[in-house]
Amino acid sequence: MRDQKEQKVERILKVLKKKDDLALKVKNSGKVKEKENYVEEEKKGENFNGRLRKKENANKDNKEKRELKEEVTCIVCLNSVRSHVFTPCNHLCACEECSLDIMKKKAGCPICRTDIQGTVRVFMS
Repeated sequence: MRDQKEQKVERILKVLKKKDDLALKVKNSGKVKEKENYVEEEKKGENFNGRLRKKENANKDNKEKRELKEEVTCIVCLNSVRSHVFTPCNHLCACEECSLDIMKKKAGCPICRTDIQGTVRVFMS
């Protein structure tokens, strides 16, 4: 009788061990899937970060172009390229048309308001 009980207990323990093993396998497979999903998300993140960096670089390039354009554009009409320096203050700030208008009106330098004695044409290369 005792042998039968021991055998029954052993069978139950084997069944429980199999269940535990199976549960562990299922749990581990879930971790593997989680890890795969995490890796996929990381790849997506890298792709997103790469696109974000490209966009930031494009914005930076556009900003630099805009700043450069502002540096060479006439501050009076905002259309033409700066080409004349006012003397004596030596500000390069106006195109030919605007510098002629300022000289005719005997207005001061658009930047510092100093009386203008003359202009010098500048050629940028």
